Amino acid sequence: MRRPLFWSLLIFITGLFLSVAILDAYAFSNTSLIIKKITQLVFILLIVILSSIVAVNHFKLSKQTFISILLSVFIFLLGSFYGLVTVKQTSSIGSVLKDRQDITMEGIVDTTWHTPTQQNIIIETLEKHRIRVILYKNDEATESMSGDPKPSTSVSIYPGDYVQVSGEFRKVEPKRNPGGFDERRYYWLHDWDGKVVSDSSNVKIIQRIDVSSSPTSSLSTYLFSYLPFKMREFYQGALRSHLGEKEFMIVNALILGERTSMDFDTKELIRKLGLAHLFAISGLHVGIIVLAFIAVMDRLRMVRERSYLILIILLPIYALLTGGTSSVVRAVIMIEVALLGSLLSRKSDVYTNIVIAAFLLSFYNPKVLLQVGFQLTFIITLGILLFEPIIDYLLLKWNFTWKWLRKLLSVTISAQVFSFPLLVYYFQEFSWTVLLSQYFILPITSVVILPIGFLFLLISWIHPMIPALLAIILQWASSAMLWITEFMSFATKYVSYFPERHWLWLVGYLLLALFLAYLMYQRRYLNKLIISLVCALLLFAGSLWIPKLPTGSLQMTLIDVGQGDAIHIETPKGRHILIDGGGVPSYNNNVYDVGERILLPYFRANGIRKLDMVFLSHADWDHIQGLYQILKEIPVQSFVYSFEDPRESFLQLKSIAEQKNIQIFQVSQGNQIVIEDQIVLDILYPDIIVGSQTDPNHLSMVMRLMYNEMDILLTGDIDELAEDKIRPFLQNSEIELLKAAHHGSQTSSSKAFLDTIQPKVSAISVGANNRFGHPNQSVIDRLEEVGSAIYRTDLHGAITFKLNKQRMAVETMIQLQEH
Repeated sequence: MRRPLFWSLLIFITGLFLSVAILDAYAFSNTSLIIKKITQLVFILLIVILSSIVAVNHFKLSKQTFISILLSVFIFLLGSFYGLVTVKQTSSIGSVLKDRQDITMEGIVDTTWHTPTQQNIIIETLEKHRIRVILYKNDEATESMSGDPKPSTSVSIYPGDYVQVSGEFRKVEPKRNPGGFDERRYYWLHDWDGKVVSDSSNVKIIQRIDVSSSPTSSLSTYLFSYLPFKMREFYQGALRSHLGEKEFMIVNALILGERTSMDFDTKELIRKLGLAHLFAISGLHVGIIVLAFIAVMDRLRMVRERSYLILIILLPIYALLTGGTSSVVRAVIMIEVALLGSLLSRKSDVYTNIVIAAFLLSFYNPKVLLQVGFQLTFIITLGILLFEPIIDYLLLKWNFTWKWLRKLLSVTISAQVFSFPLLVYYFQEFSWTVLLSQYFILPITSVVILPIGFLFLLISWIHPMIPALLAIILQWASSAMLWITEFMSFATKYVSYFPERHWLWLVGYLLLALFLAYLMYQRRYLNKLIISLVCALLLFAGSLWIPKLPTGSLQMTLIDVGQGDAIHIETPKGRHILIDGGGVPSYNNNVYDVGERILLPYFRANGIRKLDMVFLSHADWDHIQGLYQILKEIPVQSFVYSFEDPRESFLQLKSIAEQKNIQIFQVSQGNQIVIEDQIVLDILYPDIIVGSQTDPNHLSMVMRLMYNEMDILLTGDIDELAEDKIRPFLQNSEIELLKAAHHGSQTSSSKAFLDTIQPKVSAISVGANNRFGHPNQSVIDRLEEVGSAIYRTDLHGAITFKLNKQRMAVETMIQLQEH
């Protein structure tokens, strides 16, 4: 067998991956741990047994082949069992502690990092729980969309410190909306057991790290956490003293891998230009640093063997210095193995090196196999190795003679072919400008910033004058890079967004791409087979552009926007309507944009590329804020409102609609809008469109959606007085579904109103743990008295009601037993 080590490790990793993937699928279910383990074991054994039976019955196997199969089965099972034994299960701390419960804990700091908005600390408690602590200010403790206060000033805490923290325990949230972030799974993949919010005044350092004072610190923590942290802090201080703030952010990210210091707008611009991979320390960075180091050592007439030995020592230090991410560790391991092979006069195999790196990373932490960073770095590397020689050969055949440009183009295309499915699957987007933007940015990063920056790290300890000279070059190069990215901001519109895909789509695409690359790499030009594979690959990619097909039923989704309203309606014929856009209340003074963070991902994840109608019930911030981004980013045919609100929030939204040439309609009581056959929107309120009314809630637009003899009542934020005004219009209506007014406030949903409409189902759009105490218990009691089933976004996440032929089904993002 060729490459026996390669195949052995690959089979082990495959078994380990399957084990972790199945455990991930069961991680948050109510199934007992024993049943999870048995189910996983039986599933794996069935796969192995069935595969062995097929192999034995359909092939004439030699004794050697049969032994190889048995050995492969054993290694596969070994990998699976290793996953079963080592993967950490979900912590029970979330079931012991209540959400928002005040706690005090002690433990050792594992790591700490800063972002522009918060300081994060990972603490391992005395009970061996790993808790993420986020520090906030007391004097600005206003709640954001997620209920978190404003960020605090930092406190000097280092890995290995023994600390005491008092704060508020927060349960990590599951995915609450389509296209949303699954915080709970993210924490599980990183082995974090919970979240505590506090402020720097509630952090008490009991003892600083001291190698001699076990057990509060240890030699390994000192060597692998504390020292790299202090070195990184030293280098960041040196860079910051010589560079401007924005230039520091760029160099800090490119050299030390610290992207957390970059502001949100810069990150977004880099992401939309397809340049995010340049800011993740990877094989590109390490390779350039190695080549630059060897070139300098050659100029100094140092023998290669000595240069290799120095690199073997320096590269692991650099990996620790940059945070030890999957991409940099993968690159360092591959280069270390290659360098050792050269020293031992042994030719290393690059494919075996890849698998060795993947094995070491996954053996240390099996959950890394499910992390997107790990998957991107290994799959892209494999794709480049397989595809780059083929594309380079084809470009040369087409008389593309500029070698450096041809190599850059072939590497970029190869990387994008394999990164495309992963970016679509995990992030639902892909930037087409990467081929263009890389040509302007890559020369600056590869020729100037990376080698000069690494040299800066090496000599910063020697004399302050030498780094100062290098910093002038870094300042110029990073400024040029920032200027180019700003200049190319026009290209950010060339980003495609895609609906969420099933994991089978990802697996199918990657298998086809790998098989195609393998055939071409082996020069097995089986034309018919290759053409068939290319067509299949194009079909897989092309399926992303297939428009969302009508469902044939009426669907209404309460999008979970926290303390606000946003309702999406999809008609049987595929028309899409949005009523309100949610928003963080204006008095919170928070930059969280519900439109950018929740609504746009929701529509993109559902494959919705245009909206037929957008309604605004009233111009309060928790209903209007998200609509700004919607009108700017998604084609909208019509914008509908009722009361002519004089506030700036409404005037600004109306102005955007006018600039986008969106049809604008003003409606009032008595108007009807025919959406399509058997679907009519009846405007019940307000009865005025201009007036001196000071309470915008009272003048919220109220709509009755009539479909197939089923009525849905959408009440905005109206109060009891407004309810009394519309009751006469609802005397003979049977309300199938009520969107309860004003997030379940006691000022609405009066007994007289509910007795009149008798809703079978009621939905409340409300933020978890909101400061207003919504929904009020009296409202819940009144809804239960009329026999109405109650659904709430704070408990269920996004709620979808599907109406078809006088029947209604309900789907929620969160099952109550999960919460």
